[in-house]
Amino acid sequence: RLALRNLSTNRLRTAITLLALSAGMLALSGITFVGEGTRELLNIQLTRSIGGNVLVIPLPAIPDSLINFAINNALRDVDIDHRTTITSYNATLTNFDDTQLPEETYFSFSVWDSDNPDIYEQSQIYVGRALTIEDSGQPLIVVPYEDAQEYGIQLGSNITLSMERTDNIKLEVVGIIAESDGIPSLTGSSALVPPDVIPARESAEFTLYTLQVPEASLNQALAELSSVIIVFSLDVSFLDSLISNLIDQFAAIPTIVGLLSLFSAAIIMANTVALSTLERRRQLGILKAIGLKPRRILVIMLIESSIIGLLSAIIGIGVNALV
Repeated sequence: RLALRNLSTNRLRTAITLLALSAGMLALSGITFVGEGTRELLNIQLTRSIGGNVLVIPLPAIPDSLINFAINNALRDVDIDHRTTITSYNATLTNFDDTQLPEETYFSFSVWDSDNPDIYEQSQIYVGRALTIEDSGQPLIVVPYEDAQEYGIQLGSNITLSMERTDNIKLEVVGIIAESDGIPSLTGSSALVPPDVIPARESAEFTLYTLQVPEASLNQALAELSSVIIVFSLDVSFLDSLISNLIDQFAAIPTIVGLLSLFSAAIIMANTVALSTLERRRQLGILKAIGLKPRRILVIMLIESSIIGLLSAIIGIGVNALV
């Protein structure tokens, strides 16, 4: 009761001390939350945006059939949950609906061939729908919002693409991917076309192979793929750790600033306690006169400081947690 009464006696001083400590906790906890949240977001985004936790990059100018055979042969004794092939193409957008476009209107798109039924769920659709595995072989396309705005493409539009060996590939727009409001993914950078729509004779710009491997078999899969000389395999968590290290480097200075803020707030609180002690000499003398030991008086002052520190932590960290 004495501790709470003393806090309410000098309300302005208590409020200023509380504000200073809360600002320090707000800065420090904000840096921590942003750092940890960014790492988690990167880990999820990298894994989802490539469709797996192992990325296989083939050497250029090697036939896809040979690469598929080499990968399947290397992983014949390894448990694989899902396999995904990401193929990127460049084409010319000749027209959509009744609008004729110049011949130099280039258009890029990707084909995701996967046995994962949820492979297209990562696409945040602005209007329409995302592709599904059942759309394989259907002349459909999902375009990014940026392309739709640039060319005036709308849901239900019929667009015509021309490629190096094939002309007049007609596709119906069934969805428009929303604008990226965070870390961009592969699906957010180009349009998506179902598998078995683009003729096999067309050459791709590049092809990536991704695998979703159980954690227990991850090391075995990487070891087996390392023996295949025509591909380069990479654990997605390695990319996550690399970017996390970069985040740690960039977050060093803000962390120091946050610690200095908290240190400054602690000094303010120490000065406040010292000043409060000098102002309460008469009260402390009365407490000693009626028999309270110095240890009991120290406990009262510690309770006051602890209440201010606890409230500051709740306010500073709580605001960041809500944000």
